[in-house]
Amino acid sequence: MRADLSSNFLIGFLVFFIYLVFLLTFSFKSENISIYDRKRFNRNRIIQQLIWIAPLFLGFLYLLLTQRAGLDEFLILVFLPMFFGVCGEYFLFQPHLDSLINNANRLFATIRYEGRDARGSFNSMTDKLLLNRDKPKFIRGLLVDVDLDRVCKNNSGEYFWIYASAKGASEPTIKNLTLDAAKNLLRQNRDIFTQEFNEEPYRT
Repeated sequence: MRADLSSNFLIGFLVFFIYLVFLLTFSFKSENISIYDRKRFNRNRIIQQLIWIAPLFLGFLYLLLTQRAGLDEFLILVFLPMFFGVCGEYFLFQPHLDSLINNANRLFATIRYEGRDARGSFNSMTDKLLLNRDKPKFIRGLLVDVDLDRVCKNNSGEYFWIYASAKGASEPTIKNLTLDAAKNLLRQNRDIFTQEFNEEPYRT
């Protein structure tokens, strides 16, 4: 009886470990969540983890209450992987993300564009940042870069779109926007749009 329980425990632990590796590798992709909304991004990751783990937690709790598994097995199968998952989130992923964000900000501070005149020129140190849409970039579930994606306005009232890689994988793209193009990009944030153009982003 005890041998069967130990075998079942080892098989269950192996299955759960494979499940956890698959979950951490492929599930937590958030390419479409802007770092500008990083608090919401972090909260969504925590909620997602809890939702995925909840069925396993309830299943092992049922085994514990029906005395089909011991407390030590319950703790190892449920709380130990959760503990390593949380540690990975706050001691590996988040510091890596913060480092890439710092790289993106340092790169942005160096970006300049010389147009034919002052009206068509851009200087990140003096011009106004309107919208920050920087996004984390994942490859096979691993955070590898941050895509710098921002909309700015110079002192002459011209709008610019800046796109670059925080790690410098490619040359920054700087595009002088038409008014309509600037409106299309800024519609993603109602407060900024109404403040900038004194109208609703989607008028009926």
